[in-house]
Amino acid sequence: MPELPEVEIIKLGLERKIVGLKIKNVILLQLKSFIGDPKKIVGLKVDRVWRRANILGIELNKGTLLFHLKMTGQIIYQRSNIKSQRFIGGHPTEDMLGKLPNQHTRVIFEFNDGSHLYFNDMRRFGWIKVVTSTEVTSNKLFENLGP
Repeated sequence: MPELPEVEIIKLGLERKIVGLKIKNVILLQLKSFIGDPKKIVGLKVDRVWRRANILGIELNKGTLLFHLKMTGQIIYQRSNIKSQRFIGGHPTEDMLGKLPNQHTRVIFEFNDGSHLYFNDMRRFGWIKVVTSTEVTSNKLFENLGP
């Protein structure tokens, strides 16, 4: 499982890359990895990226995406098809450096500027969940988590 400092580094990297972008499309390659309706987030803008314990939050103008990488999860932001145009965070494996999507890609987010965010998970324990702003502020999701 990624340690808290690693999730914080992912948060900091994604803040610089995706804030202000709009989600153009969501492609689910592994239905189990995505909880919620992907159609509800298409067209929404990324307002900010935050972290609570090992949960990564991507706040949209209507709702929030929660990510938990679990043991082998990875988040890879790619600006273009050039490998050097990547920001990588999560459990390191060789396939995160190769062609994307690959056999471990579970969810792909396409943004309005042509960039992509890949959620890879070799062991399929990680997840992404769509929640409302009310669910985030109610604190019920995080009552058993530390800061």
